[in-house]
Amino acid sequence: MKVKPSYSALAAIALIALSSPSGAEPGQEPSDTGSYVPSGYSLVFNDEFNDTQLNRAKWATRYIYANGTLDHLVGEAQVYRDNDNHLMHDGMLSLTARRVGSGYESGMIRSLWEFKPAPDTSYYLEARARMPAGKGVWPAFWLNSGYTSTGRLNWGPEIDIFEFVVDGIEENPPSRPKNMVHSNAITHSGKIPSTTTYTHPNYQRVWNLFRADADLTAGFHTYGLLWTNTEVSFYVDGVLTNTRTYPWIYDSDGTPAGPAHILLNLAIGGDWAGRHGIDDSAFPQALDIDWVRVYSRTAAR
Repeated sequence: MKVKPSYSALAAIALIALSSPSGAEPGQEPSDTGSYVPSGYSLVFNDEFNDTQLNRAKWATRYIYANGTLDHLVGEAQVYRDNDNHLMHDGMLSLTARRVGSGYESGMIRSLWEFKPAPDTSYYLEARARMPAGKGVWPAFWLNSGYTSTGRLNWGPEIDIFEFVVDGIEENPPSRPKNMVHSNAITHSGKIPSTTTYTHPNYQRVWNLFRADADLTAGFHTYGLLWTNTEVSFYVDGVLTNTRTYPWIYDSDGTPAGPAHILLNLAIGGDWAGRHGIDDSAFPQALDIDWVRVYSRTAAR
């Protein structure tokens, strides 16, 4: 079972002022919808969220564990529900969190479609999203493994395309400004071998944080992942933030993991997001998702 790491030591880390990023690395200028898909990739899965209701043929609203009913992870303050927590409006999906009684309800989606790269096949994933701004929120866009062909299900490997936290503390500099986003390929104490091969000057390697040149709660931004059989590269608005080697294997025995599913969720609290409390006056809050798209490219043989 996944337990997010404690980030209580982050308050002691002073983040240096960084220059503004520039350049779009995936290979072409953004489209009018904000996509940065590289040339040579073809669309294989998407949801534009233009319907009036969430497409349940594409998405589940709980984790795959506990026979698809798991509604929260260890340490989080919310549970995932379907009580208007997946609002479709204005061509977007709003994963909406509310204070309910003594706790919180929120929304998540898990793709029923699954995939993973092969030696001759790579993928480029994007989501265009607007972050919530209240203290204590924890939105994420990530990949986790599903069942293998033999029915095995384990936690990990895991790729976090973005995680975002606003803790509301006025430090100098702020410990979590609204232009800071986390990305990582989880290595579980080094059991999955991974080597960082590139980091943007605005990327802080100790805690895997990228400082963007905009308030990520003020508008929509595009978060991307280029995923090959041997490495992962992360993007914010087309800017390459970091690249690392990463095999999609189980950390317990090094065997190939099951295919990945896509997760987008709005968690509340926990050791990281809730370390300075939760601002109840900010609710309801929402992670707004304009679209999710996955492209693939198969190398010529």
